Order: sequence, then C-alpha cells, then structure tokens
Amino acid sequence: MEMQNNIFALVGLIAVGFPLRAMGRKLKIPPAAILITLGVLASTNGFDLIPESYQSIRSQLSIAAFVVLLLRAGLGMEPKAMGGMIPGIVVLGVIPALAEMTFIAGSARLFLFDRWDLSLLSAFLIAAVSPAVILPTMLDQKQKGRGGPRLVPDRIMGFAVVNSFVAKTAIVLLLGFIVGSKGHSDVGRELALLPLRVLGGVLLGFLSGRVLVKLFPQGRDNQTLIWAGSGVVLLTALGLYFREASLGIEGVFAVLALGLGVRLGRPTIADQFKEKFNGLWAVAEIPLFVNVGMLIDLGRLSNFSLVIGLLGLLTLGLAFRKWAAWFCSAASDLTRSERFYVTLAQVPKATIQAAFGPIVFAQLGAMGPELSEAGQLMLIMAVLAIAATAPIGAVVLDRWGGRLLQDNETVPPG
Repeated sequence: MEMQNNIFALVGLIAVGFPLRAMGRKLKIPPAAILITLGVLASTNGFDLIPESYQSIRSQLSIAAFVVLLLRAGLGMEPKAMGGMIPGIVVLGVIPALAEMTFIAGSARLFLFDRWDLSLLSAFLIAAVSPAVILPTMLDQKQKGRGGPRLVPDRIMGFAVVNSFVAKTAIVLLLGFIVGSKGHSDVGRELALLPLRVLGGVLLGFLSGRVLVKLFPQGRDNQTLIWAGSGVVLLTALGLYFREASLGIEGVFAVLALGLGVRLGRPTIADQFKEKFNGLWAVAEIPLFVNVGMLIDLGRLSNFSLVIGLLGLLTLGLAFRKWAAWFCSAASDLTRSERFYVTLAQVPKATIQAAFGPIVFAQLGAMGPELSEAGQLMLIMAVLAIAATAPIGAVVLDRWGGRLLQDNETVPPG
C-alpha cells in the first residue's frame, strides 16, 4: 500500500510539475525556482499533500535524478579543450569556499558555538554550492549556445562538483569525529584514502564507459537500441553511485568519468545518448527540485531575530566568497563579464545542505542536550541557506546568462 501511495504521489507531482514548469517558462521563471516552490507548498510545512511514506524514497529519487544530471554533464565534456582548465577549476572549487567557510566558522565560534569543531562543521555545511541547481542551469546555458568560446558553463559545473566533494568529505569526517564514531587515527586514515577513492572512481567509471560503448553495435541508428544503450549506461551509473561505499570509490567522479568514457569511445553515440538523457531530465528534474523544496521547513524560520542574524551571517559569508572567486578568476582568460557570472554561480546552495542538514541534526541530537541544540541550529542554518539562495540563484544564473556570456558563434578576441 505504501509503495502504491508513493507511486501515486510521484506521478501526481510530475503531472502538476509539467504544466507549472511550462507556465513558469512563459513568465521567464527558471524551472528550479518554480519547482522548489511547488515542493514547499506540497510538503508537510505547506498544504501537506504528500503521504508520509514518500519521505522514505525521497532521497533515492533525488540521487537518481542527480545521476542523470552527472551523466548529461559527463557525456557533454570536451576533455581536450578542458584539460588546461582543470587547475583553475580546482582553485575556483576550493579557495572561494574556504574564504566563506573561514568567515562563517570564526563568526559561529564567536556568536553561536563554544567549540571549534561545531563551528567548523556548520561552516562546511553552509559553504557548499549546489550541483543540483548549477548543473541543469549550466547545461541549459550550453544548449542555448552561451559561454562556449571559453567553456564558462563547463568550468562552473566543474568547480561546483569539486566544491561539493570537498564539503561532503569534510562534513562526514567532522561529524564522525564529534559523535565519536571515528578517532584521530581513523580521520587520518580516511584523509589518506581519499585520493585513492577519487582515482578509483575515475578509473572504474571511465573503463566502464569504454567497455559499454564497445558493446554497442557499430553503425546502428536504431532508436530502440539507443534507448536500450542509454538504459544500460544509466543503470551502470546508478550502481556506481549507490554502491560507492562498498566499492571504495567516489560516486560523483565515477559517474562523470563514465560519461567521459562513452564520449571518448564513440562521440556520435555519446551525442545520441545525451539526447535521450535530456529527455529523461525533463521528468527527473521535477522530483529533484520538488524534493529540495520539501526540505524548506518554514516553521523552523519562525524565530525572527535568529533568522535575521543568521541571514546576515550568510550574506557576509557569500560576500567573502564572491570576492575570493573574483580574485581567483583574475589570472584566467575569462572576460570581465564572464568573471562576474562565475561569482554569481557561487550563490545557490541546496544539495549538500538538503542531504546533510537532517543527518547532522539527527546525529548530534542523539548525543545529549548541548549537541542537540547545536544540531537544531545547524539545521536552521541549512534550511535558511536553501530558502535564501537556491531560488534566487537559479533565477539570476538563468536571466543573466544571456547578458554576461558570449555566444558560441562569436569569435573570442585575440
């Protein structure tokens, strides 16, 4: 019965999401913003239209939709063109986040927590941009032919993935250290194994992509075969992502490398697969963004003075982050307007906050009153970060892409 209710809930969300998204596009509202709003209204914090059992599959649905996003990004990579940009992508994914994190951690230690480990955990929880918002927006900019001469959307997607990976790793290690599930030696071991997990994910994903594409019949343009091949690639990607812990790899890099392996093995087939995933994304983005909206518990934001204080903290942290991003992009070949667009891409937060906010709340809550209060405060910070940045970040990146990014047909100067 629960499964039936969950299916009805999912079908209902998709049925409502399609016309709402179409209406939003006519009003020039990005899909992310209008679907997040739908999630807020449909959740228990809104009109309570979704059965409670849906919560049990919400996370898995979001992950599956995110895997579709990662595959679209991997299949669209241009490795030869992006090779020299990797150091810059890593810098943009780490330094601006560290600037924001340093400010938030210091401020949290002064005003919110009496321990540095809790302050650092809150900072890493907040200082992560959202691939769930940024990747579809940047893929849309690419489809519209924007930013191609200097691969601006690709750079932004790259730094979003790097930033999220760093934040996720730090949160897991800090949370384990605080609740006592990992000692000092275990944290050191985890850090030492981290490069191996990333490398393992890249190698396993890439080799899987090359093997799968070799199995695809040569010279075939049969739509049934292409759909079947796309399905096999998707199932492989889901297996890599959901089984990352048992495989000892990093799932995000494995899925991206899987798409890249297909791209390098058979570029024509990669384009056909990407077209199918574009169509699948039209459905998958609805539960992804609706699920993000469901995590915005407006009831937790009822303490007006606390919300104003936290909003000021988040705003100043973003200011430090954007300044650092502007500074880090100074040595690149980006134009002034493209550098400004890169700083705007540092704004939207949702993925890490939605995934780890409830986990931090639950695990700290089980450790006694002091940590329970800290977990409650961090959950409020996560909810506020999503509510304040995800919708407006999606709108700004969508609207300003046409103004700030150079069209692909335009020959770059020099």
